[in-house]
This record gives sequence, structure tokens and C-alpha cells, in this order.
Amino acid sequence: MKSAFLFSLVLIVFIPVFSQINYDNPEGYIKQNQQNTDGKSGSYVVQMKPVSLLPRELRETSGLIYVGDNQILTHNDSGGEPVLYRFDITTKKIIQQIRISNVKNTDWEDITQDKNYIYIGDFGNNKGNRKDLKIYRIKKQDITTKQGDIAITADSICFSFDDQKDFSETWRKSNYDCEAIIHVGDSLYVFSKDWLDRKSRLYSMPDKPGTYVAKCHGDFEARGLVTGAAISPDGKKIALIGYERDPQKGSDVFLWIFTDITPYNFLLSNKERIDLGLESVLGQTEGIDFKDNNTLYISNEELEEHKVPGRLYTVKIP
Repeated sequence: MKSAFLFSLVLIVFIPVFSQINYDNPEGYIKQNQQNTDGKSGSYVVQMKPVSLLPRELRETSGLIYVGDNQILTHNDSGGEPVLYRFDITTKKIIQQIRISNVKNTDWEDITQDKNYIYIGDFGNNKGNRKDLKIYRIKKQDITTKQGDIAITADSICFSFDDQKDFSETWRKSNYDCEAIIHVGDSLYVFSKDWLDRKSRLYSMPDKPGTYVAKCHGDFEARGLVTGAAISPDGKKIALIGYERDPQKGSDVFLWIFTDITPYNFLLSNKERIDLGLESVLGQTEGIDFKDNNTLYISNEELEEHKVPGRLYTVKIP
């Protein structure tokens, strides 16, 4: 693996390739070069393949998990129904709606899972003043043994950030927005979406129902807004999706890939940034999960101003 990578460094591939997606051709590709943490272009090409248009019911898709059998569970963000939608990638249809009957969708932003549970992050915080941050936990057995649309209940994990002292309302000018979550061991880890400094901080808390002060493990220079997170099935990679908005050049979609994971503080792991393309082409990317250790599913919200529909993509990573 290392020798192949070193050989590829000899290849001079420094010019990003941007192309419009043909939405009538689901086999079309977007190809982008890797960008390393020093901001220089890398040497291998990442392919972003549009798999399916998403139905209008999912135009605000904000988080997703892969649940096998070529299916994902996804949800909409703020103002949406407190519903998980089971989407079949083969038929390109919603085949089940799972309503969480004892909660509401204040601002659902991401979703993750372990062997027994699914965790839904209701922690979107654009104003920076929320004191009701929650993660809802549902049992997988409550949904895997039933067919058709169903209603279930959830447990609540309530939390606050250990370093937040100011709860003043500031629209998109806070470092305490949050849209990304993963589960590791017996803990939940969230990555912040920092509007002020474009960094992302890592926090952890137990995965059991209760009220907690989430512990901060530090930050890293995300150089953009992190909107989703996923961990590979073998636990060796973490992927963060997000976008970087620049008044001069527009908005770019990016991936951060963490490898050789350092337990409990993933920010110390090796990490590389991959620029995927323009938000005006790809949409506002929000949902992400691993299908396998080298394949990601990514979803984007509908972007009306650029006439970009919601879509599901796959991305292959080394």
C-alpha cells in the first residue's frame, strides 16, 4: 500500500477537475484530487458517483446510516417530522417511515449506530443559545422485527458542552453549532461546526440515557463547516463531510479522512482533506456513512438557488 502511494506521488496531478453532473446519467462521475493538510494538492483522484435522486420527502436530508440490504435510514433537519425514512437504493423509493412518537425534531442533524441502538442527534444550534441539546436512542430490535410504517419511542441523552459559557443568541456566529456524531466503544463523540473560526472540536459523552457535560478533547483546523461524521465498520477510519464558503470563490465540498485512529482522541490521528467539488454542483452535503471500509454514502440537501436536487452519492476512498 505504502509503495503504491509513494509511486503515485511521482505523478504530477495538481489541477482540480470540476465538471457538472448529468442528472439524467446516474453513472456519471465527479472527479477531484486529494488536498493534504498543508493545503497542497495530492496525487490521487477521488470519484464521487451519483447513485440516485432522492424523493421530495427527503429534500432536507441531514444524516444517514447504512443498514444493509442496500438500504439507508435518513432524516430531515429542523422543522421536519420526527421520522426516520428507510430508503431502498435499488428501487430508489422510501419503503418505510419510522415515527419517534415521544419526541420532536427541533433540529435533527446526524445519526449513528452501534450493534443494538440507533442514535439521532438533535443538536443543531445555529443561534448558539440552545440549552436543550439531545441525542435520541432507539432500539434496533424495535424496527428490524417489523414491516410497514411504525411508531416507536426513544430514550434521551441530554448534554451541554463543557467549555461553553456564553449562551447569547448569535445567528451563525457561534462555535457551538453541531451536526456530526459517531459511536465508539461505550461513548458518543460529536464534532462541532464552528462558524467563527472554521475549526471543529471533538466532545465525548456516555451512550446511556442521562444528562451529561460533554468533555472537549481539543480541536483541529477543519477550514470549513463540518456537517456529518461516520466511522468505518472496522473502526480504523473516520470521515467528516462539510463545506467551505468563500465570498471570492464560492463554496467547496470537502471530506476529512482520519486513519490509524488514536483511541479516545481521534484528532491526534493521521488526517487528510479531500476537496470534492463545488456546492453549486453537488448541493449542501449533510449525510454520510460507510457502506464498507472503503466506500462512503453521502447525501445532499436540495439547493433551490442552484437548482440542485437532493441526491445520494458513493465515494471510494483508499
